[in-house]
Amino acid sequence: MNKLESLPEIDSEKINQLLESTEKPLMDNIHDTLSGLRRLDIDKRWDFLHFGLTGTSAFDPAKNDPLSRAVLGEHSLEDGINGFLGLTWNQELAATIDRLESLDRSELRKQFSIKRLNEMEIYPGVTFSEELEGQLFASIMLDMEKLISAYRRMLRQGNHALTVIVG
Repeated sequence: MNKLESLPEIDSEKINQLLESTEKPLMDNIHDTLSGLRRLDIDKRWDFLHFGLTGTSAFDPAKNDPLSRAVLGEHSLEDGINGFLGLTWNQELAATIDRLESLDRSELRKQFSIKRLNEMEIYPGVTFSEELEGQLFASIMLDMEKLISAYRRMLRQGNHALTVIVG
């Protein structure tokens, strides 16, 4: 898996500039837009986080799954060969934070299966041993806490969350 995710916080001026740019596809403008922005880099673990919360791959998310949208963004701006862009507007962040904070972590832990993770090839070419299940789940929960913290900061500062996945 060579896809990398970052979650930059973007102000209204920059997101409007990005959305109003019609000369090139959004992904072509993304690197210039993101320059200098504060971001949460989830790196290659983003699909683990999505799987840990939803039980599905982010490459094939369930339609209208609120937990999937919490990871990938409330709105899909671009989804193609060059990558994926999702957006969560500032006014949507409080509900997203509440959704993530209200999760029953013990129930998520019961549902988490390393066997299913391997079967779905969430991380292609890598097979995880059953002994790592607890450690991997703990890592997913840590990434979720980082995501919640980033969303809280964006909410306080009036910024929006832009989900960027590039390969």
